[in-house]
Amino acid sequence: MQMTLDNEHDRSRGEKDGGRIAVFGGTFNPIHFGHLKIARCLKIQLRFDTVLLIPAFKPSHKKADLTTKPEHRLNMLYKAAADIEYLAVDDCEIRREGISFTIETIYDVYDRYRPRGKLALVIGDDLLAGFHTWKRMNELLGIVHLIVAHRISPVEREFSYPHEYLDNPIFDAASHEIRERVANGCNISDLVPKSVCKYIFDNDLYSHLA
Repeated sequence: MQMTLDNEHDRSRGEKDGGRIAVFGGTFNPIHFGHLKIARCLKIQLRFDTVLLIPAFKPSHKKADLTTKPEHRLNMLYKAAADIEYLAVDDCEIRREGISFTIETIYDVYDRYRPRGKLALVIGDDLLAGFHTWKRMNELLGIVHLIVAHRISPVEREFSYPHEYLDNPIFDAASHEIRERVANGCNISDLVPKSVCKYIFDNDLYSHLA
């Protein structure tokens, strides 16, 4: 798959630096301040050296609007992460194509980044109900420290697998609502970084939804 990427030299930023790494995946369509607040909480509260943002090519665990080309989703991540020293972006799932299975990504990150201790895997509480269906779920739990971020409720939801909750604020808008706002000509400057907002409008993203 041929891609045109902004900041291509940053593709493997953070690679082989070691340290404590939290893997934060998603479709990021687009990345918004809610994602960035979670990343900041991971840095400030749990003292991770690197929060690794990994956009899915095709998520295995939820339906997603993937009409936006993967290179656009990736470029928006580079824009958002550019000036935040603890953020890194990895395109391994996009390069791999197909369904993005977390277990494969985690082994890939271990191979290339040499983290100190177990990798942390960050998921939203909206994914808890279906977590038992994830590919090689028990194996995955054996090689990561699972961190749950509040996405739909400020209350810690019951979950029977080993995990730790992040004390993060709930963001008022989801990515699909941001896409709808753009399609309807509404302002999104309070929801995404300026660089991401400019990229969306420069590349006429999401207007097809109108």
